[in-house]
Amino acid sequence: MDRGNRLAQTGGLVDALDCYRRVLSILPESFDAHANLGGVLVVLGRFAEAEPHLRWAIARSPEQAPLHEALGLACAEQGRPAEAEACLRRAAELAPGNPDIPRHLGKALYRLCRYNEAEAQYRRALALAPDSPEALADLADLLRREKRFGDAETLYRRALALQPKQAAALYGMGHCLAEAGRVAEACDHLERAIASRPDYIDAYYRLTLLGRPDATGAWLARLEALAQRLATLPTQQQVHYWFALGKLREDARRYNDAFAAYAAGNRAERDAHHLDEYAARQEPLDERFNQRIAATFTADMLRAAPQVRKHDARVPIFIVGMPRSGTTLVEAILAAHPSVHAGGEMRYLPETLKAAFGFDDPGDHTAYPEVVPALTQDALWKLGAAYLDRVWRQAPGASHITDKLTGNYLHAGMIRLALPQAKIVHVVRDPLDACFSCFANVFERGSVPYTYELGTLGRYCARYLELMRHWRRVLPADAVLDVRYEELVADPDAQIRRLLGYVGLPWDPKCLAFHANRHAVRTVSLGQVRRPIYRSSVARWEHFQTHLGPLIAILSGYR
Repeated sequence: MDRGNRLAQTGGLVDALDCYRRVLSILPESFDAHANLGGVLVVLGRFAEAEPHLRWAIARSPEQAPLHEALGLACAEQGRPAEAEACLRRAAELAPGNPDIPRHLGKALYRLCRYNEAEAQYRRALALAPDSPEALADLADLLRREKRFGDAETLYRRALALQPKQAAALYGMGHCLAEAGRVAEACDHLERAIASRPDYIDAYYRLTLLGRPDATGAWLARLEALAQRLATLPTQQQVHYWFALGKLREDARRYNDAFAAYAAGNRAERDAHHLDEYAARQEPLDERFNQRIAATFTADMLRAAPQVRKHDARVPIFIVGMPRSGTTLVEAILAAHPSVHAGGEMRYLPETLKAAFGFDDPGDHTAYPEVVPALTQDALWKLGAAYLDRVWRQAPGASHITDKLTGNYLHAGMIRLALPQAKIVHVVRDPLDACFSCFANVFERGSVPYTYELGTLGRYCARYLELMRHWRRVLPADAVLDVRYEELVADPDAQIRRLLGYVGLPWDPKCLAFHANRHAVRTVSLGQVRRPIYRSSVARWEHFQTHLGPLIAILSGYR
């Protein structure tokens, strides 16, 4: 046991695991072995393995704050923030002077969307430890996520004044500057984070997203050298490792090796979040939902539906399509126009519909979409107004606001009925390019869970393409504008003029220089939209076609 503790303290975490497990094989009731093994597993990011050991130890010694703190971290990282909150509040009762506990509690509360409470906990941590670079960086992270970039930058700079080489603050500052559009400064801070901590996987990953080239090949060499230590890294860093490695190998034209890295990253993400089981449950539901929408929104139903006639000058622009099809690029082009505010990926429309009707079909035509044919003109107007009121809180003075939630393609018929002044821009890209780009990126947790296995990804894309075919059959020709990614990058001037004409805005040359606009970008495309239009992503999939058999087979009828 003493040897395990020494190994844990000196960084030999994997060896410490083996030592604690050997103790448990001899003394299965050893409290110290369970407690220490759980703690080391949390440090390694192996939260599901840690949890039973921590619960065993807490049941026998419930007054130890570190055990509740570690269990709170394990619950949070497994997607159970409410349980994490309970554990961390108990830890705070037992150790009220420990500044790390309110920091962790703040993260759990943030995941519960209780942002004000989260900020209060971060400020409590700072009150307990005013000169803690970690507490300053955590609060800055929250402010950055809320797009309060100036306040976040001030806190990051305070943290770096206290500890100039603090890698987490350098990384956070880089992330903040990138989202605010200051890409060159962002890359400089991320490179400083790597200089401070050469194994800082997330910083390498963020640099690959921003498109900073690995001019000497040093980053690729370092990442490949880190492979032997991969098992000691938290799970999400392992995922980021594989995707960063894949991009660097792809840039070096080592396409087979790059695909192997992307495949490993996708497999790690699937395993970490049980996405194979999720897909098995969700795919039949998604297929059925698409069928219900197509069966409800027929051409006859749309012609017979009551028309909303109350005038509303607010024009939402829905940008739909596959993820990684160029939707972020189109939003950036539009957001460069002085009349347009970039709303980003808002869930307001599906949330409004779900709150009003629910999506699960009870069989009595009271759920969405079956309820729609029975809605009155007034009911449709109220639904549209509820959406607009929520969206326009972001920018009350704007005439146009973009909504870039790609999955809103599902609701094109409803948009036509409830928001007749809305514009729907459908960004079309070669489905193999769009799907491979999805496969080569890791998305914000939970946002696009279907992208990590080629068959699941291909079937999602086929369902989307089939429903878009339906909308073209039943909606008026001017209801949706198709913008083809390949045509946009080949002739941006003509395509941008066409786009602005459709949404009802005059030409503005700033739309051609969209990359100079510093609106916040939160997607994995944030690096691409800070550069002028380029064509190198066209036919990218061809470098990997020998590995894409399942995808090619599923999408053969849609290209």
